[in-house]
Amino acid sequence: MGADRNRRRPGNQRPRTQREMKKPSREKPRPAGLFFLCGGGKPQLAEISRTIRATIAARIVPWLARRVPVLIIKSELTARSVARPGVPILMVHRPTAFYNRLATAGLDGFCESYQAGDWDADNLLLLLTKLLECSGGAAWAGGRSLRRYLGKPLPDSSEDIIEHVRQNVSYHYDISNDFFACFLDETMTYSAALFEEDADGQPVAGAELLLDAQSRKIDRLLDLTAVGEGTRLLGIGTGWGYLAVLAAQRGAHVRTATLSAEQAKYAQHRVTGAGVGDRVAVELRDFRELGGDTETYDAVISMGMVEAIGDRRWPACFSLLDQVLADGGRVGLQVMTMRHDRFLSARRRQTWINKHVLPGFLMPSVPALDTAASRHSALKVLDSKAFGLHFAATLRIWRERFEAQARQIELLGFDDAFQRTWRFFLASSEASFQTGLCDVYQYILARD
Repeated sequence: MGADRNRRRPGNQRPRTQREMKKPSREKPRPAGLFFLCGGGKPQLAEISRTIRATIAARIVPWLARRVPVLIIKSELTARSVARPGVPILMVHRPTAFYNRLATAGLDGFCESYQAGDWDADNLLLLLTKLLECSGGAAWAGGRSLRRYLGKPLPDSSEDIIEHVRQNVSYHYDISNDFFACFLDETMTYSAALFEEDADGQPVAGAELLLDAQSRKIDRLLDLTAVGEGTRLLGIGTGWGYLAVLAAQRGAHVRTATLSAEQAKYAQHRVTGAGVGDRVAVELRDFRELGGDTETYDAVISMGMVEAIGDRRWPACFSLLDQVLADGGRVGLQVMTMRHDRFLSARRRQTWINKHVLPGFLMPSVPALDTAASRHSALKVLDSKAFGLHFAATLRIWRERFEAQARQIELLGFDDAFQRTWRFFLASSEASFQTGLCDVYQYILARD
C-alpha cells in the first residue's frame, strides 16, 4: 500500500503536497499564444491551435483583400447584389475549412481549399490575375517570406533515381490519352503554340488557329536546327509524337525517348499511321540512359523537358546535350521560365503544382538556365525567342475546351475534385503567363 501511495499518476506527475500547493510556482509560464500557434501540445491543444490560426486568417484575408480589387462574400445571393464590373468575387462556402487551410498552408492551402470546394469565384481567371498582379506589393511581401516556413521541402533522398522520375512522369502524363484529347488540338501538342502576330506584336489567337500555331512552333525549331533529308535527330521527350512525324516527313531519321508509357504507345501508333515507322524509333527510357551510347546527332530537340525534370538534373541534361551533339549540330529547346526571385523562392519548396499536378516540376529562371548551360556544357545561345503571351492564349483555348468537355471528362471517370484541380491549374497557369510572371522561350544552341 505504501508503494502504491507513491506510484506516479498518468503523465508521470506525482501528487503535490499541501505545502507545495501553497508555494508559488517557480516555473515560467509557457507563452500560450505562441505555443498554440506553433501547433504544439496534446490533441486538444492542436485543435485550439487550428482554431486560433483560422481566426487570425479570417482577420488577415479581408485586410489583404482591401489591397486587391477582390470581393469576399459568403453567398451567391450576395454576389448578385454587390457585383461590380472588373472586380472578381470570391464566394466562401465553408469559412471554417477555408480559413483553416489558409492558416495552415498559406498559398498552398488557398489552392487546396478550391480543390475541396470551400470557395468558388464568379471569374476564376480574373480573380487569379488580380492576385498575381498585386503579388509584388509590400502587403504581400510577408506572405512570400513565410512560404519557406509554411511549405514542405522537396524530398531529396530518391530525387535522382530513374524509377522515382518515372513515377513523377506517369502521375501526370499517364492520366489518360483520352483525357488530354478533350482539350488539346488534333496534334496532341502539350506546350505553347506560336500564333501569327498583329502590328503591335500581339498573338492573333483562336481555337480554329491552334493547329496551325502548333505546327508553326515545331517548324520553327526544325528550321533553325536545320532538320531535313538525312538529318540524325534526337528528341528528348516524345510528347504524343507530332514533332517526330513532322521531322520524319522532312526526311530525317528520328530517335525519341520518353518516360510516359501512354505517350510512347500513342506516339508509336501515330508514327505507324503516318507511314514513317521506318524513320522513327520511339523508346521508353530516361534521357540520362542515352548518355552511354557513342552515337551523335546533327540535331537535338526538346520541348517542355527542362522544367519537368527539376534543377537537380539540369547539369546531367546539359552535359548530355553537349555529349550527343555532333560537330556543327544544333540544339533546339523550348522552355517555360519564371522570374528569378520566384525561382529562388520555389526551388527547394514543395508547391501546390508539384504536389497535386506535376511532381518534380520546376520552371527555371533565365539566369538559372544560363548558369546550368555554361557550367555543364560548351553550348552557346545562337537564337532566342520569347512568346509568353502566346502561351497565355494557348492556355485560354485549352481551358475553354476543358470547360466545354466537363461532361465527357466525367464520363471518363474523373470526379469533381479532379476537375476542380485541373480547372485551377489551367487558370492559374494562364494568369501567370498573361501577367508576365512566367514566360516561354525557344533557344537554339551550338558549340562555338
